[in-house]
Amino acid sequence: MGTSSSIYSPGFCICLQLLIISATTMAAYQNVGSVKPGFGGTQMNFIDKDGIFLLSNDSNFAVGFITMSNNVALFLFGIIHAETQTVVWSANQDSPVSNADKFYFDDSGDLLLYKGGTVVWSTGTTNKGVSLMELQNNGNLVLLGSDGGVIWQSFDNPSDTLLPGQKFSQGMKLVGIGLKNRSYILHIQSEDIVLSALYPTQQDYWSMARDTRRIIIKDGGQVSYARIKENSWWFYDNSSSLLWQFVFSKSASNSTWIAVLGQDGILSFRSLPRQGSGGSISTSDQKIPMDLCSTPEPCESYLVCSNTDSPCSCLPALQSYPNCSAGFASSPCSSGSKSPTTSLISAGDGISYFALSFTSPSLKKTSIESCKFSCLNNCSCLTIFFQNSTGNCYMFDWVGAFQGSVKGSDFSAYLKVLGDGGAGNGSNSNSSSKHVAVIVVIVTATMMEEGKLIDILDSNLKFPENDERVSRAIKVALWCIQEDMSLRPPMTRVVQMLEGLCPVPHPPTSSPLGARLYSSFFKSISEEGTSSAPSDSNSDAYLSAVRLSGPRTYYKSNGCDKHDRIKLIMTLKKSVKASSPSSSMTVRSCSFFSHPPKLKLHAESVCPSPCATEPQRTVQPTSTRSQACVSFWFSSRRGLLSTTTTLPFLLQLSKFVEGSFPANASELNPNIYTNIKQEIRKVVSKAKAAGVLRLVFHDAGTFEIEGNSGGMNGSIIYELDRPENAGLKKSLKVLEKAKTELDTQQQVSWADMIAVAGAEAVSICGGPTIDVMLGRLDSMDPDPPGRLPEESLDASALKQSFQKKGLSTQELVALSGAHTLGGKGFGNPNVFDNSYYKILLEKPWSSAGMSSMIGLPSDRALVEDDECLRWIKAYAIDQNLFFEDFKGAYTKLVNSGARWRSL
Repeated sequence: MGTSSSIYSPGFCICLQLLIISATTMAAYQNVGSVKPGFGGTQMNFIDKDGIFLLSNDSNFAVGFITMSNNVALFLFGIIHAETQTVVWSANQDSPVSNADKFYFDDSGDLLLYKGGTVVWSTGTTNKGVSLMELQNNGNLVLLGSDGGVIWQSFDNPSDTLLPGQKFSQGMKLVGIGLKNRSYILHIQSEDIVLSALYPTQQDYWSMARDTRRIIIKDGGQVSYARIKENSWWFYDNSSSLLWQFVFSKSASNSTWIAVLGQDGILSFRSLPRQGSGGSISTSDQKIPMDLCSTPEPCESYLVCSNTDSPCSCLPALQSYPNCSAGFASSPCSSGSKSPTTSLISAGDGISYFALSFTSPSLKKTSIESCKFSCLNNCSCLTIFFQNSTGNCYMFDWVGAFQGSVKGSDFSAYLKVLGDGGAGNGSNSNSSSKHVAVIVVIVTATMMEEGKLIDILDSNLKFPENDERVSRAIKVALWCIQEDMSLRPPMTRVVQMLEGLCPVPHPPTSSPLGARLYSSFFKSISEEGTSSAPSDSNSDAYLSAVRLSGPRTYYKSNGCDKHDRIKLIMTLKKSVKASSPSSSMTVRSCSFFSHPPKLKLHAESVCPSPCATEPQRTVQPTSTRSQACVSFWFSSRRGLLSTTTTLPFLLQLSKFVEGSFPANASELNPNIYTNIKQEIRKVVSKAKAAGVLRLVFHDAGTFEIEGNSGGMNGSIIYELDRPENAGLKKSLKVLEKAKTELDTQQQVSWADMIAVAGAEAVSICGGPTIDVMLGRLDSMDPDPPGRLPEESLDASALKQSFQKKGLSTQELVALSGAHTLGGKGFGNPNVFDNSYYKILLEKPWSSAGMSSMIGLPSDRALVEDDECLRWIKAYAIDQNLFFEDFKGAYTKLVNSGARWRSL
């Protein structure tokens, strides 16, 4: 055989050893000052240097892989203070990497960090002329151009620490990640430096403008940026004029003072020793905020924080509840059709909340009952604070820690809890409505017979002891809940009685107890009557009941088509307005011993065949009310007025008001919900899904918390000619086919129809299954114009617009994902998935040509906002998370502002 060279020859081995030694030496080499493009490595490459690959010229700061304090197998890519190993900046504090993951300063000038082969962070400086990466002596990591200019720097992208000389300006954020992955941020907001908790809706808890420790150098200016210098924090306006000074240390030495936003949400100030000095970190006594109880979560949620040896204690109102908790494992909005029964309980006296002083009211100049009603009608609301002196209502969708021992508090606090407020006793607050009248009379009669009027009224209502409005309201309420329908007064008479235009007779009673009640209590507090109250057998009382109720006219309307029914309803409304208290005819008929004006409408004029064939019927008040043709307009409006204006006076009975909505679909008809979905799927195809879903957003999007107006009420049928609703007539016509068929089985409101149709459109296109509650009432009027967010809004304005509707930034981003359907350029127009978020992250929005082709300006604006971007990235990675959050946000959207029928 011929001879051949062995791969294990001495010469080859020597070359291999040299290559290995050379590679190891290069990887372990520690640079000083700067490095050029083409440099990179993993933590393992620099393990003998503790992961550090670059030192500043004075060796005071270093860049590299930093071991996580809570997990030695995970690393941050960042900058440390070499002497104390204190992390002063990190690129990936929310996404740590392993020892096999690499960073790379590539030839195009971009600095990238990989995790499992995927880029998790970069400077975004590709092809921008970067020629050098430098770590400066002040701890600033910069990417420089060939002319020495700064193209990118860590000082413009802080993590949780501010260094001396670092300019903290508008748009920058200091982020502290709490122990439960909740974030706190320091940022400039409304020309002020503010600390905020990133809950579903941001909650502020400190501002420099309100801190009494600041020194005002120049009054009236607006903060543009701030810097740490020596022992102070300095604040400047946009012309660099000094406005304020915050002194955090008495020592003015040459120490390196830094500000750190910690896991507890506190901004602390620390002094770092010089390299080689052998010193240690010292912390200033001054911190922001100064009081631990002024931070979001010094204790577990719902606990009360106090400055005592035992700072955290159970809220007195929750002491009988398991684990001192309101019972919500997750947001009540995430429960879909299985909406939990909730109620409000008083939090007790002297209770405050960390964010209360920094929050704008959700409702202004309202009543405590309206405040509570709004919270109960908003699934995301978890607690409310009502300011008694101003009538302002504050609602919060996330609960941190409460503050205790607030003397002379002007606020009344209420908590939303699962169940009926009975500490989990399992009772059902939605008791059969037919028993309400009996219970109301029994409780009211018993309390008033004992002379305990003050115990009947809500303690937050301030009335003089003998205020006749109280007795009038209670008597009107008792008239309105008479079990005998013939005794209930019509709408016009209720208004007259409440406004004092007509006297209120004593309501008929059904027991000797009631007779004693009216002869003793009402006689003692009201000057309206001086004789003994009548009993049931009293002919005068019954005559008053007959005259009070009066004859009424009913029409059969379920035979009319949609347009005829709307016309009929509008005519009824005009007739009632004509009979208002301002009408001379109404005033003349105010006496109970003369019949009120009859609303006799000719069916022929407003409702053609087949309704015209149904004769007009005047039903006398003493006859039965079991006829099928009952005017829903009279009954719903009368019930609403009596409930909202009189029964809230009865504190012990408030749960009947609060538990009256929404209606479960099965209570309307066992099969109606299934039938609605089936009929919708017959007419809504994938190609039509986007238009149907747009109907939902444009109908529900008019809701505003202030005034509790607009929302999912079917008013879109009156608003189709508005410019923002262009093209929706076709989608409504599609649904009208299904609704016409359904109305032959049972009347379905447009509000319910549209809400269910939007959910089905999502499901048809492969999205999540969303169960929708039924029972919404349709509005008879269009909602005010100009309430839909404009397409041109920037992220800040979008967040503000959605906040007015009770929707958080997270819900804004989740709902925006619906733009994945239709022809907006976000993937397959007929598939509901998370392509919207992936494309938002991928497209070069700086290119005007590309940006004009994809999405709306508002879509592109979301990417420019850090808070929105955080959720965009999360949904781009996890489609299941997007589906779950979209379900919750959609359910909240279609329930917001809805008015529910009483069953």
